[in-house]
Amino acid sequence: MPRFSLLDDSWISVHDITAGPRATGPREVGLREALTRADQLFFGVATSQDVALFRLLAAVYAAAVGPQSVAEWDAAFTGPVPADRIGAYLDHHADRFDLFHPETPFLQCADLETPSAGVGVLNLSHRGAEGAFFDGRLRLGVDEHPAMGPAQAAHALLETLAFDTAGVRASVPGDPSARGNKVFGSRVGSIAQVTHLHMTARGLPLHQQLLLNLPPGPRAQADAPVWERPPASAPMKIRRVAGPLDYWTLPTRRVRLFPGPDGMVERVAVYDGDRPENGHWPGLAELDPMSAWEITEKGKLRPFPILDYGSVARPWATSLLLTGRPEYRPVLSHVLAAAERGAIPAATHLDTTAVQTVHRDRYRSSLAFIEVQQSLLGTAAQLADPHQRRILAARARQTDQIRIQLVAAAARVADKAPEQISQYITLSVLQPEWEEMVLTTAESPEDGHADWSKALKDEALAQLRRIPLPTRARALLAAELEMGRLAIDLEPDPDLDQEEEAVPKRTAAGRKAAKYPAFGGLYSLHEIADLPQCVVSYPSLAKRVREGWDVEDAAQTPPRRGPGARPARQQP
Repeated sequence: MPRFSLLDDSWISVHDITAGPRATGPREVGLREALTRADQLFFGVATSQDVALFRLLAAVYAAAVGPQSVAEWDAAFTGPVPADRIGAYLDHHADRFDLFHPETPFLQCADLETPSAGVGVLNLSHRGAEGAFFDGRLRLGVDEHPAMGPAQAAHALLETLAFDTAGVRASVPGDPSARGNKVFGSRVGSIAQVTHLHMTARGLPLHQQLLLNLPPGPRAQADAPVWERPPASAPMKIRRVAGPLDYWTLPTRRVRLFPGPDGMVERVAVYDGDRPENGHWPGLAELDPMSAWEITEKGKLRPFPILDYGSVARPWATSLLLTGRPEYRPVLSHVLAAAERGAIPAATHLDTTAVQTVHRDRYRSSLAFIEVQQSLLGTAAQLADPHQRRILAARARQTDQIRIQLVAAAARVADKAPEQISQYITLSVLQPEWEEMVLTTAESPEDGHADWSKALKDEALAQLRRIPLPTRARALLAAELEMGRLAIDLEPDPDLDQEEEAVPKRTAAGRKAAKYPAFGGLYSLHEIADLPQCVVSYPSLAKRVREGWDVEDAAQTPPRRGPGARPARQQP
């Protein structure tokens, strides 16, 4: 059996800050060098595999030398890397970081002695993905996927545990929970369960990047990463997850890599793994600091959306979190507190990396794509100012509302369904202008407002004119634009003396009907019930929404028919 040490063999791509201007580019290192020289290396996050690896790096660093108090964190952020302590920790657990160890292979289950599939099953594209996300190596199926080297297999293993889809799975022989050699209710991977959010800072080394995402504090009771726990047995297990270290390294699948003598992996075994007993959304919000959440109008908690309802990117989305509930954006709250006490240099540009996993069905058994969105949040000095934070959050909120109103208005003029129009109004192309506005606002909120308002209006008008419409509809839309009936101007910044309420207030009796983002527009439930996409009556729709259904699912899921039931509503 070959060996591959994730501590000392090369598999993590980094840039060496000390290499100087003649450096030829990135090089690969093991976990030991990545962490013991973390003040001299830079690790960039661009893909879903990078995000999964970043969480592993954070877990190892936190388990070895995570700051226990604010004073420790501040000292660590400006001090040297505690290389000796990190090295001693890694030496103590070295056997657990061998990818092909015969008894304790890294993040795998040694009890699996027989392969169940080709290595292509670790390529997320086989889970139903299409378009740009699809990998051409899967055209012949998972069994014909080219063999993976140890480094590639390690990345694919992390990505599978983080993003694999849900659904019915074959059971491990002897699993007592199996029915007909299958297990039901498998959950998606640990990152796919949440909206991942971590902070980065331009120009800072890996050491400080990791600390930005590790709020100080002692370990929760029983919290430990997988390499500090006894190896898991093969059958699926439902258990309580103890804390961040446990969750970031959760073996959501039972996997075993089967390498050949040359270390190339052609066959694997993959089955269902650990399911969090406390894996409901409020539980995950407490477990995972690198996550972001929002409260709905119904007072329910859900993962914070970085995409709109047409799956279009919103580069300003994470700015909405600047006035959110601190407990629902733990890492961001930690960084804002560090900025306020001056622990982060004032000129530092702080960015967010947010990840949202999009599935093709409500059961999350088929993957559409994984959105990795990086956006400038502001300078440390800017984010230390509550007034500046409220300004940026207000502009993000108004931008969202303008797009919803544009889609609804254009759909009305064109006599089309909003989702037919939504794809043509994609303000995400304005990310450079948004980031420029953020930095301008730090110096002059008035200039920032003027610049963003102009960029937003110019792009919105250009996109409205590019919508493919019949001649009559185009003439009507042109008339609406010329008469100024489509409101595109950004409103002046609202009164910012008071913090925004995190939970929407309920209005008094006689209030206007609540509006819901659905099908590319903003509608009341009565209006949604009249749309052609809705296949149920208004009472059924309202009942489902009260029970916590997603609005679009509630509208589009046909009712169950019973004896004597009326015929299902037909779409025109």
